[in-house]
Amino acid sequence: MATSSLSGPHIYADRSRFLIKAYHAKNDKQDEDGLPDFSTIRDRLKLPPISDQLPVCIVGAGMAGLYAATMLQYLGIPFQVLEAASEPNAAGRKLGGRMFTRHIGDGKWSYYASRTDVGAMRFPNTPFMKRTFRLADELKVTRLPYVMKGENTFKYYNGQRYQGESDLTGDPYKVAHYVNPGDRIPNAPLTPEDVRHYIDDALGAPECMPGRRPRPLDLFTCDPFDLDQALQELHESFDRYTMRTWLQEYYPDWTSAVINWCETIDKSTG
Repeated sequence: MATSSLSGPHIYADRSRFLIKAYHAKNDKQDEDGLPDFSTIRDRLKLPPISDQLPVCIVGAGMAGLYAATMLQYLGIPFQVLEAASEPNAAGRKLGGRMFTRHIGDGKWSYYASRTDVGAMRFPNTPFMKRTFRLADELKVTRLPYVMKGENTFKYYNGQRYQGESDLTGDPYKVAHYVNPGDRIPNAPLTPEDVRHYIDDALGAPECMPGRRPRPLDLFTCDPFDLDQALQELHESFDRYTMRTWLQEYYPDWTSAVINWCETIDKSTG
């Protein structure tokens, strides 16, 4: 279980609260789907009588199902977990859903060399994950630091390989011939540092100069700052964009080849 940290305002939680409020406000104004309200549905349900003899049914032995089973076990409530696999522990099938580690070879190598975490291998140390971390501590799960990259990491692109990137200048990966065909994009980013600068500028990172047009992060760095207003404008002005379409909008002379190159270097373009 690898961990990472994230500091700063709880912007993801604030945005989630805003979207939930917007959803309920919309439903309060009109009933577009034609469904009855929840109280009507609840009154029509024919639930079985409450009994200690009837177990709670949990569908799926993924992490959510196993966690629900743990909570019920603590409370002394009978339950039964239903898993689609007839032999959950057989090769190729597992408990835990997409939480799965594939072992390689005889296991004599290091942790990183002898196994591969197929899914959900990184848990950011954020306020939203406190319950997950408490559960991991209770189960005595070993945690490893998650390393995004290191100074000695190799980068290989377009037949060019470099170790580290702090001193790269010019066109080290020889990409100008396709990201800049016919010199139509004279300012296309060619080094990893240039790529990050252009992407930060498109997002409106605080250290960047004022942009050619309003950018997403500008909403959260203005003075005076109003969180509700910022979330409203973020939803109305930027929610329709993916990162790629926003780059195309912000840099209209960029081709798909330029954006593909940026995506190779910077994860933010995903």
